Amino acid sequence: MINTHNLKVDFGRHNGELYTRLPVSYLNWMVNSDHHKKDLAVSELRRRGTTMPTMNISGHAIDRFSQLFLGVWRKNRRENEGIHGWMHRNAVIAIEKGENITNGKYLHEGILWIFDFGTCYPSLKTVVKKNN
Repeated sequence: MINTHNLKVDFGRHNGELYTRLPVSYLNWMVNSDHHKKDLAVSELRRRGTTMPTMNISGHAIDRFSQLFLGVWRKNRRENEGIHGWMHRNAVIAIEKGENITNGKYLHEGILWIFDFGTCYPSLKTVVKKNN
C-alpha cells in the first residue's frame, strides 16, 4: 500500500489537490478506468476503508429513469425501496438475465439498460425506452 498522505494529483480536474481530499467517485473512476495512477487511488480507497462498488449508476441514468419509468418503479419496487436501489438491483438482473442486445445494451423490464464495462465493475450510463 502506498502512503498517500502528502501526495498531490498531477493531472486533470483535481490537479494540485491532495489524494486524501479527492472524492470517492473520482478515485473509483481512476480504478475502474485503469488509469495510470490507479495504484494511488486503490491505496487511498483502502486507507479510507472504502470498498469498491459492484455497480455504478450515473446521475444521468437516474435522471432519465425518473423522466421515463417512474410507473415501472412504482409498480415493481420492494417496500421502502428507492429509485437508486431499485435501479441497482435491476441493472444487475439486466446483465445476468436480460436480453443482451449489443455492446453493453441489455433489455429488461421493457427498459434498454446501457452500460460501460470498466476493468472492475459496470457503470450504468443511461436507460431508454425499448423502441429507441
